[in-house]
Amino acid sequence: MSDFTAPSFLTEDQDTIMERMRERFPADIDTSAGGFVWDLLRPTAVEESRFMNFDLVNALQIVFPQFASEQWLDYHAENRGIERKAAQPSTGKVTITGKPGTVVAAGSLFSTTSVGDSLSVDFAVTQDVTIPETGTAEAAVKCTQTGLSGNVQAGTVVLKDSSLSGVTAVTNEAAFTGGTEIEDDESLRARILYIDRTQGLSYVGSVSDYKRWALTVPGTGSATIISAQDDTGLVKIVLTDSNGAPATEELCTSVYNYIMHPDDPASRLAPINANISVVPPEEVQVTIAATVELESGNLDTVKEHFESVLLPYFGEVPNDGEIRYTKIASLLSDTPGVHDFKSLSINGKAENIPVTAMATPVLKEIDFDGGDV
Repeated sequence: MSDFTAPSFLTEDQDTIMERMRERFPADIDTSAGGFVWDLLRPTAVEESRFMNFDLVNALQIVFPQFASEQWLDYHAENRGIERKAAQPSTGKVTITGKPGTVVAAGSLFSTTSVGDSLSVDFAVTQDVTIPETGTAEAAVKCTQTGLSGNVQAGTVVLKDSSLSGVTAVTNEAAFTGGTEIEDDESLRARILYIDRTQGLSYVGSVSDYKRWALTVPGTGSATIISAQDDTGLVKIVLTDSNGAPATEELCTSVYNYIMHPDDPASRLAPINANISVVPPEEVQVTIAATVELESGNLDTVKEHFESVLLPYFGEVPNDGEIRYTKIASLLSDTPGVHDFKSLSINGKAENIPVTAMATPVLKEIDFDGGDV
């Protein structure tokens, strides 16, 4: 975001304002500090300075999307026909073991266990499932709450609702994905400014059009557009979620339906003869290693802080075409608790890692050793 510089006429401090008011009094009136006139004028100078330096500056900032935030940024988005993307729940599948013939109704709940300060997370079955003669059935589930908390690891959904008779065990063989937080100000601001920069373009199915359409759907993070390579007119959209992870099948379907409107052709956004394919990128496994000298905290805390800034950067990588070594070093240097580091490597190398438009980096491991640098 650009740095805001207040106009010079809104930068007077209370002493300057006070002095100007004192000069307006006749010379034979005592305006010295502690006098009657001083005591009357000083509160006015303080309030006027606050009004100029704080209230008016804030009012001026919210006029421009570059400096607006929260609800004021939402108003800018609304004026451009978009809105802040809502948080999304994670989805996945659980394997249910139980008595053959048992019906697990839609809405039935399975949960993770609570650990320490972390509360259990509930997942609801999305449609009725009957346990077959084999005694196990697979059921699609959706987290009952939105956000990152639903992106749980494999083997963690192990509890069933006490009212479910006939079910003896449950587990998730794969991690759940797709849970995203509500869109933050920086992401929404970037979309607003992107619309402003491309507003002169017509809706003819250009690369800018497909990117704008794809990023409108809640849960999306980045979209790389690959134009049609032959006369089939097939445009490929390589999609990540707002966490920088490969988009789920559900998210890809949502983007496809938003652009193509298969059930309402009159509302489709893509040109008549165009067709699209929305796919997640191929995964490039990334391991980052370094020797880290701590300033505070411990290595586990530093890893958590580092990962929280690393994953959003991964979402930008497909457009850059590489993971930049200097960027990783900068993120690590700015991580709370890090005093210094050495021997930083990405997949064992101290160099940029190429990433094609059809791929996205996925964090495999953060391998930090403590030590003096």
